[in-house]
Amino acid sequence: MDSLLQIKIENLTCEVSCSLFNYWRIVDSISNLSVTFEGGKIYGVVGNLGAGGWGLSYILAGKELMDDANQNSIQVNGYKASADMLHSISCYIGEGVSEHPHKPMRSYPNKLTRKVLGIKTVAEQIEEGIAKSKNDYSLLEIAKMFELSGMYENNEKQGRIHRPLEFQSGEVWRASMAIGFAYGKRLFTVPWMQTKDWTEYIIGEYNKKYIEILRNHNAIVILPVLNESNLGNIADEIILL
Repeated sequence: MDSLLQIKIENLTCEVSCSLFNYWRIVDSISNLSVTFEGGKIYGVVGNLGAGGWGLSYILAGKELMDDANQNSIQVNGYKASADMLHSISCYIGEGVSEHPHKPMRSYPNKLTRKVLGIKTVAEQIEEGIAKSKNDYSLLEIAKMFELSGMYENNEKQGRIHRPLEFQSGEVWRASMAIGFAYGKRLFTVPWMQTKDWTEYIIGEYNKKYIEILRNHNAIVILPVLNESNLGNIADEIILL
């Protein structure tokens, strides 16, 4: 695959059942969408809930099985896309990377249960990503880059970074970006953003710098929002649905 990622979509039409940690779930419809995404750019995808923005993020994160028609509609650097191919290059911001599918928080309430079930902490996921991708950055460097909290508390590994992703509260967005970065992911997609708090957590003034880190490392970042005004000046290109 070429060093600069390009994703070309032609006449994509499908219905996608989207979710985030199973807290929200909708059926989103994509209709005759044609667009090209290029590495090193942030894209704002503007439209109402159900207009396809969330569905686009979800399918490009490789979280949706695709039929032949959809596979023919999406090309990654000239190759017909599959869910597995998209898995390999993508990070779904909020849940992290495809290698760590979501398990409900109630299924691992304590450290012993998490150990038995093999639930990894954010720090462990970052370390695994570094090992798999041969990333040049260390855990400490990535933690500092994305300002993850609790690396050391009282000289012990007991802070927030040493808990599973779903325990990160408002830090879940940048923690999942950090995991994707550690894995060397080249495509980062975001759930559709409507509420002010949700938008502020992901692309507010404080958080834009984390999105820009991804762009500066030649990733594609896709931000589906309700209004163009939500994006401020962060997007390199705007796509109206």
